[in-house]
Amino acid sequence: MKIKDLMVVDVEAVEQGATLDEAAYIMGSAGVRSLPVVKGETVVGIITDRDIIARAVAEGRDCVETKVRDVMTSAVFTCRAEDDLIEAELLLSQHGFRHIVIVDGEGQLAGMLDRADVANAAQEV
Repeated sequence: MKIKDLMVVDVEAVEQGATLDEAAYIMGSAGVRSLPVVKGETVVGIITDRDIIARAVAEGRDCVETKVRDVMTSAVFTCRAEDDLIEAELLLSQHGFRHIVIVDGEGQLAGMLDRADVANAAQEV
């Protein structure tokens, strides 16, 4: 099975220069707990609701002033839609991630893959 068979392609993203309150609003509107962070169209990180809480709110930062780039996780592991699902499964399990960002050949956002979707697919097989 390929990643493209399970990934979500209609993914919200946030610019690295956006504020944390803007990122939180996008998460809430989309009903998600993480967003790929982009610079232009290139994926440069990921931000989660936990990042906002642990790296901003807990430190007393102002979420209206603090930029996404200041608290995002910039070490992002990515896969491509044509990769085998097993590659995504390995990344998720080895690093304890909940999501993997899917990029195209230019490093631009193509979708997201959730650990739960991978686990469900594995059970079906």
